[in-house]
Amino acid sequence: MFLVTSPRSGGKKTLFIPVAYENIETFFCSSVVLVNLMTGLAVSDIQALQMEGNLRHVMKQAEFLLHMENILSLSGLLKVLKV
Repeated sequence: MFLVTSPRSGGKKTLFIPVAYENIETFFCSSVVLVNLMTGLAVSDIQALQMEGNLRHVMKQAEFLLHMENILSLSGLLKVLKV
């Protein structure tokens, strides 16, 4: 930061902030905002993946139970036919 004289201020020394500082500040703020947005997207993606995983788990359980019922009913039918 620099103190410079400005004709607008009547010859008083005023504070001058370099343009580089403003650019760095803008870059930093935009970086924070982008990181927050990416984190929000990641969290929502994880929730969607968990829901899909739970659904697949229930579907696999249902398929397993159906398979077991088919085996048990077939073995029961075979026992009846042998008698």
